[in-house]
Amino acid sequence: MAILSENVLLTVASALSFFSQPRMLVFGTGRDSPFLCAAAIARDLADRRCADRAAPRVVFLEHNPHWLEATRNSLQALNDQYRGSNCADDVSFGACHVEHVHYPTFLKDHVDWIGRREELVGILASQLAPAIQQRPFDVVVVDGPNGEAQDDPGRMASIAFASSALRGTSGFVFVDDIDRSVEQIYSNWLLRPYFSHEVDLAGEVRLRYYTDHDEFVHRFPGR
Repeated sequence: MAILSENVLLTVASALSFFSQPRMLVFGTGRDSPFLCAAAIARDLADRRCADRAAPRVVFLEHNPHWLEATRNSLQALNDQYRGSNCADDVSFGACHVEHVHYPTFLKDHVDWIGRREELVGILASQLAPAIQQRPFDVVVVDGPNGEAQDDPGRMASIAFASSALRGTSGFVFVDDIDRSVEQIYSNWLLRPYFSHEVDLAGEVRLRYYTDHDEFVHRFPGR
């Protein structure tokens, strides 16, 4: 995964700050994964506060074995620090958990998947532990899997699952590479109807976010 820009990362971090104990789902991993993990658990570490630790605070979904292992290693120190804080005697997951998933889809078939939302959601739901999928997320970042070549998985399942995993419209969905047709088509179908704001972030050419938070849109306006 290409690293998200500093502007995007700071915008996502600001979205996390709207929640006292945010949960975030990230499609794809990369060199920016430790920043996203740290932003999500910053308040817990600062306050040494008990959280719901039966499920991870941040879930990264990754299909590439190289990035899977590299990201697990890069998050180890943060997870160790989280486990060492209060109320950590019984922790099923680390603060930030990287889950290996498989996408049986192909970008070239994206038209065939239109209208089959539940099937797309099921592709990922069937691979995730109940503790992960049964707790809604406050922030979702769609930056994977690959979606350039015709034989790439494409982000049809990612966007479909994002639309089902969010805690209603009180949260945020960020979609990277929105300049590409599949990201636009599936976001227009699965996200646009449910949010009052659809914003192409100022200073960025490929990032769009969805939210109902008026205050956030004033702070991070569109281009």
